[in-house]
Amino acid sequence: MATVTTTVTILGSGTCVPSLTRSACAVLVESGEEKILFDVGPGTMRRLLEAGVTISEITRIFLSHFHPDHVGELVSFLFSNKYPGGKRRTRPLTLVAGKGFLSFWEGLKTVFGEWIVLPPEIFEFKILDTTGPDMIWFNNIRVDSAPVVHRPESLAYRLTGADGKSVVYSGDTDESDALVTLSKGTDLLICKRLDHPLF
Repeated sequence: MATVTTTVTILGSGTCVPSLTRSACAVLVESGEEKILFDVGPGTMRRLLEAGVTISEITRIFLSHFHPDHVGELVSFLFSNKYPGGKRRTRPLTLVAGKGFLSFWEGLKTVFGEWIVLPPEIFEFKILDTTGPDMIWFNNIRVDSAPVVHRPESLAYRLTGADGKSVVYSGDTDESDALVTLSKGTDLLICKRLDHPLF
């Protein structure tokens, strides 16, 4: 039986300010057969290819909130999965976000229509609680979520892989007791604090 390991690749750690050295927010977590994105800011697909991962391999996307530097490449990602021009997606894609995502999604569809709508057999949403802790399981992986201080839909996530290793990811946040609780005992914390003058 193969040993399962959880690996983390920071694809982007930048902000909405364009940079030649840092793409906008995106983190790839690989654990067992799962390839998971936390946020999908501008530049994510190119950075995935540089990391040796194609978009059709991504199994889940977790969104921290809906600001463009965290979701700016979501439309292009979905469009590229619909019209791949090469390797077509066969594995289902699950998109996970906080309350308010369905309204956000309807807005995207108003602009882009069927160009971003994948067949239901390979695409689904999961909406998590933004008033307190929540949790989902899949393929021996546990993801706990907790609201953080930024936007009403803002969530931080703690992924615990089948190997028992954990990583906590938070997008933008101010001081947050919930994030402190979520992060206790984790192996890795990836957190963006709101101390940039633009925010």
